[in-house]
Amino acid sequence: MPGALLALAFVLPGGAAGCTYDYAGALQCTNGVRDGDEAGVDCGGSCGVSCDGGGGGATGGSGGANGSGGGKVEATWVELDVGVQPLSRYGHALAYHRAEQGSVVLFGGYEVGKAEAMTRAGDDTWKLERDTWTQLSPTTVPPERHYAGVAYDEVLERTVVAGGYSGGSLSDAYAWDGVDWKAVASLPSGQYGGGLVWDTAVDKLVLVAGSSSGELRNIFELDPVDGAPWKIKPVRGRSAPSKRRYFGVAYDRARERTVLFGGGTSDETWEYSGASETWTKMDVIGPSGRRSPAMAYDEDRHRVVLFGGRSGTDDVHNDTWEYDGNAWQLVEPGVQPPKGFEGKLVYDKAKRRMVLFGGADDNSNPLPAATWIYVALGTPCQDDSECGNGHCEDDVCCEYAECPPDKSCNTPESPGRCR
Repeated sequence: MPGALLALAFVLPGGAAGCTYDYAGALQCTNGVRDGDEAGVDCGGSCGVSCDGGGGGATGGSGGANGSGGGKVEATWVELDVGVQPLSRYGHALAYHRAEQGSVVLFGGYEVGKAEAMTRAGDDTWKLERDTWTQLSPTTVPPERHYAGVAYDEVLERTVVAGGYSGGSLSDAYAWDGVDWKAVASLPSGQYGGGLVWDTAVDKLVLVAGSSSGELRNIFELDPVDGAPWKIKPVRGRSAPSKRRYFGVAYDRARERTVLFGGGTSDETWEYSGASETWTKMDVIGPSGRRSPAMAYDEDRHRVVLFGGRSGTDDVHNDTWEYDGNAWQLVEPGVQPPKGFEGKLVYDKAKRRMVLFGGADDNSNPLPAATWIYVALGTPCQDDSECGNGHCEDDVCCEYAECPPDKSCNTPESPGRCR
């Protein structure tokens, strides 16, 4: 139901004196330092909420099916009441435009036509700001497409859409500056079903290109220089993911790794280091094998969030997982967005929340248009603006704006829920 808060509970380990924090969460100790800010530093006392004690290193340890590394926090899915919004679609480009704090940009995708119940590749541009969608009217309109790569260039302050599919694979690329689109250098070859990220280790756009043959050994890089060409960077080392498309990709800024999950029927988790130009297969157990999950990185809690995807021809998912570099953890909400694949997820840094839009059902039809947010609960806050759902209660982000007089939202057992 639009506007309703859909809460889900996690069990948190109790805080302990002298615990250390590690990048696996965003919990805060009584000395005012948040877990995740620095690795391996002693809290110096008991934790106000909890210290998770996980280990988010460059290589992952093994984890159980529900994840065994790091503590869990509560979270909630909320469907926003946004009024007018983009047409139903999947395979679109969705990005957080950092130059405009709190602005999410959408382009194209495979969408439902206005005049009749048929799907087509789109070429429309939308902006989500202050929980309101606005269709934009740029002078330059890139050709219609879906399955394109998209990421924000943090040096030139522009959102780049590269490649995609529209009757065939595309190689052209365009940059959005907040006002208009501009053609930039084309990819060396047509690409679709891959993933584009901004790699802070090398300060470049990095495209993990999908492939129907061989291994994923060619990485495309674009320097943050106007007019620069894309460069093909052969992967070093002996290992690389096998051929695949439609995998999930997100960039872990804290650990400077591009995280890849799934593709086809794969359940593998891989990490790419732009600094060393190497792939590492992670020894972790997580989501079932699937293609086209929605995936993004939570910069404040230092976790990759994954939603949905499709296994085979019939099994479409609506499960939620979190990955901290050490293990995958299954989130079990009572209510969540509908089953879907090829939806797109992005982290809104200004509002500290994930934004999910679009997706396809098990018949490959676009889901009804809906805008969802995924919000962490139980994290320390001082005012409502520090919480993705706008509810700071009892010094933590809470499921509700206010707890009953005899309840508190900041309890060791269930921080973030009125107990």
